[in-house]
Amino acid sequence: MKSTQLVALFLIFLSSCTAKKITDYENGILKFSGCPDGGDCNIEQIRDTQISLEKDDTGKLYPELKKSNTYHLYKITYNKQTDINLADTEYQEVIYFEIEKSKTFRQFNNKALDRAKVTYGRLCRCPEETGYEPIYDGKLYFETFRQVTEIKLEIIPKTLPVIMNNFQVKVAFND
Repeated sequence: MKSTQLVALFLIFLSSCTAKKITDYENGILKFSGCPDGGDCNIEQIRDTQISLEKDDTGKLYPELKKSNTYHLYKITYNKQTDINLADTEYQEVIYFEIEKSKTFRQFNNKALDRAKVTYGRLCRCPEETGYEPIYDGKLYFETFRQVTEIKLEIIPKTLPVIMNNFQVKVAFND
């Protein structure tokens, strides 16, 4: 009876360790530098998708994601840690860009960022300082080698304030 309990305890311990390791590596981020203090950063590859900026009835820009046979879309997010006891304190920055699926290396500077449709979004309860805009000033470096993608991005928005404006990430996207 004691041996049965020990085996059961060992199996529970073993399965909990395995699950934790899988969870820790689930997003595949190998290195992320430049994430501002006081928040969390993440990157996501949205396969077979591209982005366009559209205008709503008030003239504000918003991203529209569309299926594509040619592009993958990349989404980088920064979520600022806020006091959960306070209402309307959520703060998020989002950067989108698209790369041709067939390309393993791309580099864009300033106005050429338009070819990757680099888009910055600031989402918060900040009157007149929230929304999306295309980015035409900055640098984007993208390289995939042996299933590891390296991205370096520096952006300078024209109209919206930014916290996460310069970062570097190495990531292995799950296929």
